[in-house]
Amino acid sequence: MKLLIKNGRVIDPSQDVDRVCDLLLADGVVAASEANLRPPKGTVVYDATGKWVMPGAVDLHVHLSEPGRADRETVASLSRAAAAGGVTTAVCRPCADLPLDNITLAEFLLSKNRREGLVRLKPVAALTRGLGGETLTDVGDLVTGGAVALGDDRAVMNSQVMRRGLEYARSFGVPVISFPQDESLAAGGVMNEGFVSTTLGLKGVPWSAEEVMVIRDIILARMTRWHAHISPVTVAGSVELVRRAKADGIKVTCDTSPPYFLLTERAVGGYNTFAKVSPPLRGERDVAAVKEGLADGTIDAVASHHEPLSIVDKDVEFNDAAFGISGIESYLALSYTSLVSGGGMSPRDFVRLVSTGPARVFGMPGGTLAVGAPADVVVLDVEKVAPVNATTFFSRGKNTPFAAFEAQGWPALTVVGGGVVAKSRRLAAPPNPALAA
Repeated sequence: MKLLIKNGRVIDPSQDVDRVCDLLLADGVVAASEANLRPPKGTVVYDATGKWVMPGAVDLHVHLSEPGRADRETVASLSRAAAAGGVTTAVCRPCADLPLDNITLAEFLLSKNRREGLVRLKPVAALTRGLGGETLTDVGDLVTGGAVALGDDRAVMNSQVMRRGLEYARSFGVPVISFPQDESLAAGGVMNEGFVSTTLGLKGVPWSAEEVMVIRDIILARMTRWHAHISPVTVAGSVELVRRAKADGIKVTCDTSPPYFLLTERAVGGYNTFAKVSPPLRGERDVAAVKEGLADGTIDAVASHHEPLSIVDKDVEFNDAAFGISGIESYLALSYTSLVSGGGMSPRDFVRLVSTGPARVFGMPGGTLAVGAPADVVVLDVEKVAPVNATTFFSRGKNTPFAAFEAQGWPALTVVGGGVVAKSRRLAAPPNPALAA
């Protein structure tokens, strides 16, 4: 298939490109990017006048629950939600329902996606067996089997295990993800510690629980001379610690997600379980610091931190509700609304945060529209304003605190491997042939 995207504003930080031109996709790759391209015979033409044409979003933090809890999210439902949200590559993190601590589970994810998927799903292998934090997994087998990074879904509290994990990961050239929350300091906490938690009578998680782990893993990254990725950063102190570490030449990167720069702990008011997330929503000072870190390049990526849950997981008392927000279908629009429309961020910096930067962090293909690169593209309608509507999510998780939030900048077209997988929220039928390559 050949696809010519005409008259769009092509934005690609990897090539320092920001201009109105045409983009030709053929045989699964970017074939040309010039003004006034003439479509070859048999080419499908899409008019992107007034819209942004950018590398497809690379989402570094998503969860699915198949086979453990298929009522939450399956490979098929996640892939459909990603396509609708403009995500062309989604990086799946280990969790209790899909621990990804052995090669069989990694192969299950990849083979299932080849049969049922629309977008590229990449596994993050568990660092420790059973996500228990004590015994390292078979790192070599997992990386050879397709894992793009290593990391548990919670903090590895044993510092020696984290050190050894970084050393093994260095041998195989993949980063280690650090979840920055000291379990002893956070134990029993269900929201940010402070005035709001006291008013609501809920046990809080202090900011120090995050900073302690960020400090430790920066030290271990310096010690092992290897890449630690902090995910997510949510407090002002963490942003500053990462900023200083980068200035000192330490190999550390980090990401965050829209709830941490759009909402504060006050969203929990009324015991709103849809705003219960881990790490918790923080205070206004932290939100401002996260925005500053995004603007100055301290924070490398914006991820959805997609945690789709069923209503039975959330429609309970606040203390008993599961942590998590379903975010993959709305995070591009929410990020555009906050950072560009409401924050004055440049288009190149926005694309760097959602596409080019994430691809570089984990050393994955994508994040570029260079000739010969994979034809993974999203066309963003930056004029479209619409409310977040969880009832229309393709994800099985409808758990979002952004319901009815007016967001601007929605995906109009999603292309993976040269094939259109979503057009104005109308999805192609799986599987996507590009995933078999």
